[in-house]
Amino acid sequence: MPESSLSIPLAAGAALLPDPHLPLNVFLSFRLPTFSPQSASITVNRFFSEADPLPLSTYTALKDLPIPNARLIETLEHHIQNGPAAGQRSIVYAHVPRDMQPGPMPLWAVSLWIEVARLRKAVREPWASMEQWVSKQKNTYHSPTKRQLCDMVTRRMSSIPWAGGIHGFSHFEPISTLATYLSSNWLCEVHIAGYTVVLVHEWTAVRG
Repeated sequence: MPESSLSIPLAAGAALLPDPHLPLNVFLSFRLPTFSPQSASITVNRFFSEADPLPLSTYTALKDLPIPNARLIETLEHHIQNGPAAGQRSIVYAHVPRDMQPGPMPLWAVSLWIEVARLRKAVREPWASMEQWVSKQKNTYHSPTKRQLCDMVTRRMSSIPWAGGIHGFSHFEPISTLATYLSSNWLCEVHIAGYTVVLVHEWTAVRG
């Protein structure tokens, strides 16, 4: 399969995926397709069709319809990497009821599903958990200092982009790593390394 047939067109990406410069609070409210609960027993071959894909004048259908569940998307990704069968020219939304299916879609719809699944699991989920954790902290503790810190975090979410890496590390760490610091799910090696970097900078500043 030609790689270009799997690449999400620029216009489609702009319409269906969040801009990488969006601040966190806007990203969390960005409307992404949801996972379908109805795709557990569907075989991979049912998603591929020999029919030509329908021309798309709008991408609304792809945004409004759910995507397959995460496990099935992983299977589809593996299937594409190994090459689909000859003649498979389009994608069918086999995981939704027949009366909701939009007809054969371009093959890059699978790439869209893969990216949406990644955004939901690796980016939105940790930030949404952090937002809930901060809200819980503010409602649990009545210390003015802690409540001010919670308010500061909330304000920062309107100025920090959701995409990109953390500055100052010797290796790339996605900015979503920061979400774990405001949760009950740390301390891991990445967080220890982050604190080490901060301590080195502080020690250097003190020593002059």
